[in-house]
Amino acid sequence: ASSDAGPILEMIAGQIGETELGQNLLEKIELIEQLQDQINALDGLKAYDPNHAYEKGQMVVVDGRIYQAERAVPVSTPPPNSAYWEDVGNLLETANGLAA
Repeated sequence: ASSDAGPILEMIAGQIGETELGQNLLEKIELIEQLQDQINALDGLKAYDPNHAYEKGQMVVVDGRIYQAERAVPVSTPPPNSAYWEDVGNLLETANGLAA
C-alpha cells in the first residue's frame, strides 16, 4: 500500500464542500458566528444595580446567573422577576455545549 495521499486528494479535490461532511462543517461555522454574537453581547456584562433602569435586551448578573431584560425595567426591579427578566444562563450553557 502506498502512503502517498496525493492521488486520492486529487480525486476528491473540490468535492468535499458538496458532501454531508461539508454541510456539517458549514453549520458548525455558522454556530461559531452565532456564539461570537453572544460573546459580543456579554462584553461589559455587569452585576445588577437596583438604582439603574434597564432597557429591553440589556443583560445583568445576579448570583452567578445571567438575566436579560424582556422589556424596559424600572429601578428596584431585580431578577428573577419573570415579568421583566429572562434567565439566559441556561441558553448560554446550551450554546456552549453545542460549540464543544
